[in-house]
Amino acid sequence: MRVRIKYYGSFKDITNLSEEIFELKGTEHNLKSLVAMVSKKYGSKFADIIINPRTNEYREGIVILFNELKGDLDQKIKDGDVISFLPMVTGG
Repeated sequence: MRVRIKYYGSFKDITNLSEEIFELKGTEHNLKSLVAMVSKKYGSKFADIIINPRTNEYREGIVILFNELKGDLDQKIKDGDVISFLPMVTGG
């Protein structure tokens, strides 16, 4: 199964990519498992943006879009889906 992943902001800085095609082995995947696989590929800098290393919980404010809509971490992924990682927006 193949999905297109788009990276924005700090995610783009860490991966040095604006997007990539990501190959998933097997047939049953959700956003949570995809986040784990991408974090493993790009290391702790990527993972720490999404998951608080002290609490091991997903950080509030991170947006993961699933086919251009806000995705639920338990959402099932299908071949050809587009997943976008957007960092927290801050400012004032």
